[in-house]
Amino acid sequence: MTWCQYAIPKFCGTSIETKVLGKRHVKLVNKGECYVMNSPNLVIKFLPFPDVEWLGNVKIQCEETGLEAELCYKGNSFLGRKGNYRSIRGKIISSSNMKTIYEINGHWDKTVTVTDISNGKMTVIYRANDVISGLKTPIVKDVKGVWKSESGVVWGKVNQGIMNKSWDEAKVAKTTIEEKEREFAKNRKLKGENWVPKHFVLSKCRENGEWEVKPKNTKVPLAPIIVPI
Repeated sequence: MTWCQYAIPKFCGTSIETKVLGKRHVKLVNKGECYVMNSPNLVIKFLPFPDVEWLGNVKIQCEETGLEAELCYKGNSFLGRKGNYRSIRGKIISSSNMKTIYEINGHWDKTVTVTDISNGKMTVIYRANDVISGLKTPIVKDVKGVWKSESGVVWGKVNQGIMNKSWDEAKVAKTTIEEKEREFAKNRKLKGENWVPKHFVLSKCRENGEWEVKPKNTKVPLAPIIVPI
């Protein structure tokens, strides 16, 4: 999976809405298929009570199969419609004739089903409890291969502080990272240097003004940190 996205947060008084721009490319090598998708927006609420929601529309397209999915993430409304809380609804259509093949319905924190329009058969395609309980902790396979810029290394002390509920330690570690990055940016500016990604090509889309990121290499080397399957 190639994940080339960036977030733009906006403070809205009682919440922070983060718009996630960019695309994800999921390649199924054994099937010769590539799925391109965007992301819903992340909303963190403080009042009337702390909460986190995904909101917005997502489109998934696969050129090889000629299929695409349109999904809508919904949350609590001012009218108090609890049925929409963390819900996901959508459909899978054929790109050639725009005919709906399947309908998708459910809640992303519980269960999601897909219904075959041709015969009405409903199938559960996602159970949050099963997915979460099946998550495994990433392991370091090659210690020497881990770079100092690896996110697991950079944010290691912050993550450790959060896991131990040592909020002061996590805050200090986070501040240290931010100050270090500001110092790097300041030195680059003094030297007249522009930051250039090492592994990606960065460009701006003329149509919507969003940044587009593409990997320089078509093949990804083996990662030193892996997630057991």
